[in-house]
Amino acid sequence: AARGAYLLDKLQQVTARFAPDQMNARGRGLMVAVEMLREDCSAATTEAENLVARCRAQGLLLLNCGPESNVVRMTPPLVVTREQIDETVDIFAAALDAVFS
Repeated sequence: AARGAYLLDKLQQVTARFAPDQMNARGRGLMVAVEMLREDCSAATTEAENLVARCRAQGLLLLNCGPESNVVRMTPPLVVTREQIDETVDIFAAALDAVFS
């Protein structure tokens, strides 16, 4: 529960740079997700797919989900460390900046 709260807090800090209706980080425990929308509030499906591909190239495996595949899901193992969470969020943030800049 503590690691999940830490991960969610870090993701919310990263997504706070976007409009509240454009990025939404949510989750319970270590199963968290970030819903991605464009500025016009349409599903950012292509952007989510690009983000997952960029993260994969850096060794971070994520999943697309949701009816429009615009939600990116993270499900790290229960033994994940804070340092691993920090590395995960750093990779995610860099990919997010690249895709949405």
